[in-house]
Amino acid sequence: MTLASVEVLIRLAQFGFGLVLFGLPAFAVYRRRAWNAAGRTGAFFKVTLIASALGLLIGASAATLALTVNMYGTLADALDVEALWSVLTGLQVGVALGARLVLTAAFLFVLLIMPDRTTTRLALTLVGGVIVAGFAWSGHGAATEGVWALTHLISDVLHLLAAAIWIGALVALTGALARASAPEDADMARDDLQAFSTLGTLAVLVIIVTGLINSAILVGVDRIGQMTSDPYGQILIAKVALFGAMLGLAAANRFVLVPRLERQDIASVSALSSLKIIVGVETALGVLVLLAVAVMGRIAPMSGG
Repeated sequence: MTLASVEVLIRLAQFGFGLVLFGLPAFAVYRRRAWNAAGRTGAFFKVTLIASALGLLIGASAATLALTVNMYGTLADALDVEALWSVLTGLQVGVALGARLVLTAAFLFVLLIMPDRTTTRLALTLVGGVIVAGFAWSGHGAATEGVWALTHLISDVLHLLAAAIWIGALVALTGALARASAPEDADMARDDLQAFSTLGTLAVLVIIVTGLINSAILVGVDRIGQMTSDPYGQILIAKVALFGAMLGLAAANRFVLVPRLERQDIASVSALSSLKIIVGVETALGVLVLLAVAVMGRIAPMSGG
């Protein structure tokens, strides 16, 4: 495995774990009454967030080490405290990584020390949102110069936050479905899916609008026809296609499976089974979208922004 491949996987891990740290607490706050009534604030919520926080700490640490190796040439040099400190304080991407490590540690502290209440989930959502927004600080959005610089950065932040809300809701739904095995679980699955659809619709609108803005800046309207022959454009096309497939599955859930679950007849059992399969596929597509984002972060945009 090449160093470039390792760096892509590190970026993928950071994106995946980081988005969960905002999206899952946000969904728990959005669904606080039903979430509490269903008794879902215990093991799943806490274990998922602990695992995600630890995963992000490991990913950010690995990214810092890889960045230091790139700067100083060897692993031995990269392990030097002064070298690591110079990267964390002297480079914008290094400062972003350092802030990510500190914020993730703070997130983990709040999660482990404070009792599981709405105020705690609000605090976790706030810290998680800052962590997610920080990804834009070390990405293409922060590298844009000129009149569109601020617009691109804000658009990138909103794009990431909206994506995190969708991913977090999807994780919550996956957790609920993993424990759903009987017809009486259909109510919980239906309600979660309806909440996911409402919140997801808003998130999708933000993702589409900000995605168009980001693409216009990074690709350039005059270069749209060249996308199929450019590496960045090709991956962007693949990302959009995967996103479209996720939208299709989300629509099937909302307009086909939810009505079947609402009927509460024998078909609801098969609907619940189908829902598990579709959500599993949608989650896998989400991972592929994040992989595309991780790869795109290492490629120069078509417009050279």
